[in-house]
Amino acid sequence: MSREREGDSIKRGIVCRIRRSVNAGDKGASLTVYIVLALVALGFCGLFVLRFGVFGSRVDWVNQHSVFPDYFRQRFYETKDLLPDFAWNLGAGQNIYTVSYYGLFSPVILLSYLLPFVRMDIYIMASSIASYVTAVLLLFYWLKNHRYRSSFCLVLTLLFSLSSSLIYQFYNQIMFVNYMPFLCLALIGTDRYLSCRKRGCLLLGIWGMILTSFYFSIGGMLALCLYASSEYLIWENAEESHICNAVAEKEWKKNRILTGMRGLFCTGVRYVGQMMLAVLLSGVLLVPTALVIIGGERTQTEHAQDALKLIAFEPLKLLYYPYGVGTSVFVIVAVLGGIFCAKHWAERVLPVSLFLVFAFPAVGVLLNGGLYEKYKVFIPFLPLLILQCARFLDGQMRRRWSLWQVVPWLITGLLLWKVWQDPSMMRDRYPVRTYALAELIGCGICFCVAKWKKKPELVVIFPILCLFGFQMGLHSEADRMLSRTEYSALHEKQVIEQVEQIGKEDTGFYRTEVFLEDTMNHNNINRLVNMDQYITSLYSSCYNDKYAVFRKNIFHINEPFRNNMMQSMTDNPCFLQFMGVKYRLTRQNSSEIAVTRNGNAAPLWYVTNQVISESEYMGHTFPECQTVLLQRSVVPDDEVDETHRQKVADEVSALPEMIRQSMTIPERDSEDCRIQMGSDGTYQIQAKENVTISVPVTGQNSNQDLLAISFDIENKHPTRDIKIGINQQMNTLTSVNNDYANHNDTFHYMISHPANQNIEITFGKGEYEIRNWNMYAGCMAALQNRSLYQQPVKTDRNCPQGDGLSGKVSCDTAGYLITSIPYDDHFEITIDGQPVDPICVNTAFLGAKLDAGEHVIRLEYHAPGKRGGIWMSILGIGLWLVSGIFGMYRLDRIAIEKYTDI
Repeated sequence: MSREREGDSIKRGIVCRIRRSVNAGDKGASLTVYIVLALVALGFCGLFVLRFGVFGSRVDWVNQHSVFPDYFRQRFYETKDLLPDFAWNLGAGQNIYTVSYYGLFSPVILLSYLLPFVRMDIYIMASSIASYVTAVLLLFYWLKNHRYRSSFCLVLTLLFSLSSSLIYQFYNQIMFVNYMPFLCLALIGTDRYLSCRKRGCLLLGIWGMILTSFYFSIGGMLALCLYASSEYLIWENAEESHICNAVAEKEWKKNRILTGMRGLFCTGVRYVGQMMLAVLLSGVLLVPTALVIIGGERTQTEHAQDALKLIAFEPLKLLYYPYGVGTSVFVIVAVLGGIFCAKHWAERVLPVSLFLVFAFPAVGVLLNGGLYEKYKVFIPFLPLLILQCARFLDGQMRRRWSLWQVVPWLITGLLLWKVWQDPSMMRDRYPVRTYALAELIGCGICFCVAKWKKKPELVVIFPILCLFGFQMGLHSEADRMLSRTEYSALHEKQVIEQVEQIGKEDTGFYRTEVFLEDTMNHNNINRLVNMDQYITSLYSSCYNDKYAVFRKNIFHINEPFRNNMMQSMTDNPCFLQFMGVKYRLTRQNSSEIAVTRNGNAAPLWYVTNQVISESEYMGHTFPECQTVLLQRSVVPDDEVDETHRQKVADEVSALPEMIRQSMTIPERDSEDCRIQMGSDGTYQIQAKENVTISVPVTGQNSNQDLLAISFDIENKHPTRDIKIGINQQMNTLTSVNNDYANHNDTFHYMISHPANQNIEITFGKGEYEIRNWNMYAGCMAALQNRSLYQQPVKTDRNCPQGDGLSGKVSCDTAGYLITSIPYDDHFEITIDGQPVDPICVNTAFLGAKLDAGEHVIRLEYHAPGKRGGIWMSILGIGLWLVSGIFGMYRLDRIAIEKYTDI
């Protein structure tokens, strides 16, 4: 018996040594090479970005990617809850999974929870640089595992690191690329899994990729499947393929159990099974996020029609463009060369797969969720393109000259020439047609020299130089870097101190907003000083639909930004009062921060019986659609009987209204601006630059301090944006070419304006027509009904707590609980411990019926799918443990039986 055990031990030792030999890479790459490579990557970050400012940008980084993680961390410190449901502070209150895309469960962001002394934006910059460097090092290690020379792997890694999509997106929209280290880890794990069934790296890589950027993990998993299929078939046919002298392939072939298509199918099922296991482990993120996305409205753009094209060559998917893969012309040659010049059919699997991915627009549309074909979804295929470059060059250096070797170069040249003849296929901002053809010629010359010298590195050096030169101009031309001065302004000391002081002095439940210059408002749209600050604005890829519709189509808030997803802060006095914005911070005298307190601001939740039906309210147009909500609360039609409905209609019709005013914009004919008035009252405007004019308002009474203005606008050049501001309240009509165009064809303004003063109108640059000009004046004090808020709910000082909100109220009569928290079906309302049905009040907000008396009210939010997602993750953990134990046992038994003759 002891001899049998000793024999088993020897056999297991042999199997372990085989596994180690399979996974052992070329040891020629010393630690020094990795250090040098890391320093080079850091040098690129400094040379291309840091010399202009910080490692951040003026676009989504400043108001999304650096602020949402800060909110996640602040909320965790406040509640100690790692699995939150609701974000009370953002967008008047939102399901927190509407912003989960920005790193809610990202391992990189979760690590920051251990570093409370590091400011989040600094951490985001440091982690982005570290992720970039890590991806570069992991790619080098992965290439080394393919048994290429260190010098060859080094230049290929430099080609990868200089792809414009990487550095550019790591400081712009970092979610486009921050999964890359995990993708490279999963590629390494794929080799380990195929060779000896070790799944740790593969599972960890896919899981990390999903948690970091679930949107791009779909393309990442497709890339992994393409790579695994290619590797399996190459290893299966190693004797016929030129890739035939690596220990891993030989040992894998010696150790495999099944061969042929049956082996491919079984291995593929097991491989996909590991992906599904990673998806199960990520259920706590994926399920509630998916339900939020599915439940929201999604707008399909005209770009989705590209899916109807059978095949199309779109060079921006691959070349230079930072919102595509952003790599060199040589990768096109390598893909085509893999198709035409490969020695064995198995070597054609990867290049053919890549060709299908990039040539068929339908693939891009599917990876974009069917909305459009945006080239950012192709970035996960960048490592495979680099590998294909390696395979192509390695194979060509081994063979003699033939006419087939010229074919990929000719086809690439013809494709680029086609682009040369059709400038519409390239974007003016990235004029790379001449650049690409020049690089192709240079690479061709280097290829001839490299084939003569038998040094494939020489071919890659030229694309590296081209990408380096392109990057030197790209970042400065894009003009998106955040200067150190702008960065310092994000954390203005006065703003922080004032918000903190307000929180100390006022312990109630209210909203506080910071309204500064347009640029700062853009940067601060999601920014919070601390957890005591609650804001109405939100900029996210997903949001509460009812609240968004209320702002845009019912209340008609002005839209200062060009992106239709930006629900910005506003200085509309009616909206601020309705939403309970009690404190506003504004800048005075160009430097001082002033705090304005609105004692008439509505409580964030209160009880009233002064209501009107929704159908009655929806009959009001601008500006009554705003002023009526200061006088009555809106409840569903079935909550109001016919007698009461008629009585309320009569009362509302007798309420004060805004009075129509007349105003004529003076005509102007100057070099910078031309304004002409037509006989039908329309205005034709041609402005070469922004022009501000002063216009008197006639007929405004001395007590009227509120102006409402609306007009339709037609853009004569739809491909350009238009901006018009009145008393610095801005509206924007976006270019039709923008995928997130706001379609703001009617501009609305509600402004505080003292009587007997001119209004200041700023006409933005462009050519457009204004028609249907309407102006109304009113008295804010007369338009509001202070008795509407006489029964506010007294909120506990420490509320909200986590996902719940508690308060007490005493009602003289039965009425309705009215909140300014956006309505969601997944709120649970309990009154005195008894659940009640929530209703939608004021067309978009949470409410409920309430009897007379003293009540304790509790609001609790349960994110849909969260419980199911948790159980899904628990199931994944169980399957991982069971399959791991069973798999190790089964693998050992098979190995021992297979090597009984040793």
